[in-house]
Amino acid sequence: AYEMCGRDWSSDVCSSDLFDHYGMTLIEVMSLTAVSCVICMIGTLANVLLTIAVLLTRELRKRYTAVFLISMSVTDTIICAVYEAMYIYDINHGSSAVMEKVRYRLGFCLLLASLNGQLTVTLDRFINIFYPYQYIALTNTRFVVLCAFFIQWFNAILLTLLSLLTSRPVFSVVYVAVIVIGLASLHISMYCAAQQHQRRIARQYPVVKQQVLFVWNKSTTVISMTLVATLLCWVPIMILPAVMSPSSPSFKRAVKVTLAFTTLSAAINPFIFFWRLKDFRTALVACLRGLYTVFHCDRASNQ
Repeated sequence: AYEMCGRDWSSDVCSSDLFDHYGMTLIEVMSLTAVSCVICMIGTLANVLLTIAVLLTRELRKRYTAVFLISMSVTDTIICAVYEAMYIYDINHGSSAVMEKVRYRLGFCLLLASLNGQLTVTLDRFINIFYPYQYIALTNTRFVVLCAFFIQWFNAILLTLLSLLTSRPVFSVVYVAVIVIGLASLHISMYCAAQQHQRRIARQYPVVKQQVLFVWNKSTTVISMTLVATLLCWVPIMILPAVMSPSSPSFKRAVKVTLAFTTLSAAINPFIFFWRLKDFRTALVACLRGLYTVFHCDRASNQ
């Protein structure tokens, strides 16, 4: 009864001559697999549907902020569909040294791309708030969007390739730290500007204060929520070497456990968009209705 794929689970830990699942017990492997499968399926489906809904909505395609958010959704789709699937296979069957390096570099590249996407959309809101006239001039050309996408992925791929040259990519760690500090500074600046805007509107138009602030601050709130979700999911794996010695026998097991939750933010982000942005919610509902109509018509024609 305890035989599974030729492995003895009777002691909760595999024998030494077989793959030991990084020291995890059967319950831990099954739990992490179940959680990862949910993240993989729900995150992929939600991000794909949201991306399709925005691309099919003409009004949203004309808004640069919506386009930048969809760029983040594309990155999240790759994280959920590819990286999470590789993680599920790894904790159940193990990985060769080559596959382990490929998966590590892929995860690192996707993390950098996600942070670059956060920085791009944050700068979009920052310029819109502090330099509205320059923002109008910038948004009159698609060249800015193409450059933003190129820089987002070029930096991520370049730093990932450079990390192959050394076992300790200090420059990459410094880059991530600078990005995180920069994002925090930009959000603090925008929050202070929101407070000043609130006091100014309260003095001039006390009746419409709340409504004007909600419209003005909506996109910035969504971006802040996605940033907080990303940092909360990645902080455990980042601080793990400081909490536990890498030479500890249980270090690799702790790494595998914390890695299961690093991709959670990629599955949460589309629900944040759906919850906080009415335009995204309307576009997604219209897309689902269209898919239901097509499916219903095809089934009726087959009958």
